[in-house]
Amino acid sequence: MILKVFKSDVDNERFRYFPNLKRYINDLKDDRTDHKCLQKLFVNIIESTVWQFSTRFAKFRELEDTVKFVKFPDSIKMDELNLQMFSWIDMDDFEIQLIEFQSSSIWKQKYVDLRVDLENIERERLEMKVTKRNAENEVLRTWNTIPENYVCLKNLATALLTMFSSTYACESLFSIMNFVKSRNRSSMTDETSAACISLNVTKYKPDVKSLSSVMQQQKSH
Repeated sequence: MILKVFKSDVDNERFRYFPNLKRYINDLKDDRTDHKCLQKLFVNIIESTVWQFSTRFAKFRELEDTVKFVKFPDSIKMDELNLQMFSWIDMDDFEIQLIEFQSSSIWKQKYVDLRVDLENIERERLEMKVTKRNAENEVLRTWNTIPENYVCLKNLATALLTMFSSTYACESLFSIMNFVKSRNRSSMTDETSAACISLNVTKYKPDVKSLSSVMQQQKSH
């Protein structure tokens, strides 16, 4: 983890990643006590951050192998999956569908091609090349092409892809809900509220000109 590298850097007084800290400490050479106090302060901050990350993302670490299912459904083994959090999945159906899926060269090839595409997208990103392709969209597009015969596999992939990595998304959604369904809109139905919330959070950008061009204008009487 990068934070452990930072901690070692400060502990050993190399300061390769903290040039400003190095310059400041060099100005404190005459005061070794202040030097050590400042160094200890930075180490404590890094250690606290490491602890917070390890605590907050403990559940994700438990699912580390399971998350690989999204990109490796063609090769992952059933005993490598931790499905305790997904008790709503019919395990018998899931296991049979996984076996059938991995026996199909057609569907397996889709994920071989997906991983190649993701590698190319990452390479383009690192080389700062302009590209319209998005890794998330490629993953979603591939899973959307899988037939409903493998619905249990698709449900697990959907659950993993929509898992929140922080509370930010939830908190933002509740703020939008409070704004949409205020006390002045108390008569709104659940369906209308859900539609308004979806419009607020979606990243989809409709082609308004194209849509409006096929609509018939309503003339006044």
